[in-house]
Amino acid sequence: MKIILYNGKIYVEKDNFQKSILIEDGIIKEVGTNEEILKNEADRIINLDGKTVLPGFNDSHLHLLGIGSAMSSCNLTSARSIDNVIELGREFSKVNPGLIAMQGRGWNQDYFITGEHRMITRHDLDKISTVIPIVFTRVCGHVATGNTKAN
Repeated sequence: MKIILYNGKIYVEKDNFQKSILIEDGIIKEVGTNEEILKNEADRIINLDGKTVLPGFNDSHLHLLGIGSAMSSCNLTSARSIDNVIELGREFSKVNPGLIAMQGRGWNQDYFITGEHRMITRHDLDKISTVIPIVFTRVCGHVATGNTKAN
């Protein structure tokens, strides 16, 4: 079976989108402009009305919102001390100017190799900032600590 999807936004690769796609027996045969692809014969022709298509996007199991959130938060998995947690928070703040709040995840006091092996406190997070709210979640996801501004 041949299917043509046209008048869409077909993702090909980073910064490369085409308007149409020809699919034959479940295999992508061609992508291109509406004019190029509509020259082919097809069993079905579908107008996408500008909708986006992500060819070959297979998701076996992904928490997309969680992944996106993690990618925009402070990664604390490498922290090996409370001072290191503070350092990672300060660095994240420098790399992301204009933050109105900060989230982080991944610290684990069991992996701290220097200093105290205690949970982080609001006083620790206040050393990063007292201006914006900060919430750092432990690696397990069951414990979170906020700075004074977040409380």
